[in-house]
Formats: sequence, structure tokens, C-alpha cells
Amino acid sequence: MANTGDAWDSGKVETHQSVNNTYAGSALQSAKRYYWKVKVWDASGNSSIWSDYNTFSMGLLKQAEWKGDWILKSDQEKQIITGIEKT
Repeated sequence: MANTGDAWDSGKVETHQSVNNTYAGSALQSAKRYYWKVKVWDASGNSSIWSDYNTFSMGLLKQAEWKGDWILKSDQEKQIITGIEKT
């Protein structure tokens, strides 16, 4: 795996904040797996080696991408039940 991101490479971020840094890459795509890894620098400017890579997968982002139906037993018919309300 290369050491440059294909969706985003933040480069070295000069901050003491280790979380909640704002993503500034290309738009993330539905149902796509992304790979990430990190490198850190100490107060003297010495860098670590790259971390092992890890992944995350995007969910479906658009309503039109959701496809599904009720799961039924082979001898069961779909029924629409009305009148169920929160109490």
C-alpha cells in the first residue's frame, strides 16, 4: 500500500489536536471501502513509521440506493398492518 492517500492526504497537520480534524478530501462515495493510516511527529519533529492500514466502509447515502423488501417464510404473504401508533 502506498503512503499517499487516493481520497485524501492531509499531509502533516500542525496541531496538538489528535481528533476531530476536518476532512478536506473528495466527496466520499456510497458503499465504498476506504483505507487509512497515520504517521505522527513528536515535539522535536521526529516522525513515526506509518501505522498499519485500516478500513472503513461508507453506508448508502441516497434514498434511491436503498433496495429491500420484507423477508417472509415461503408460505407467508405480505400484509400491510395499519393502526399501529406510538403510545
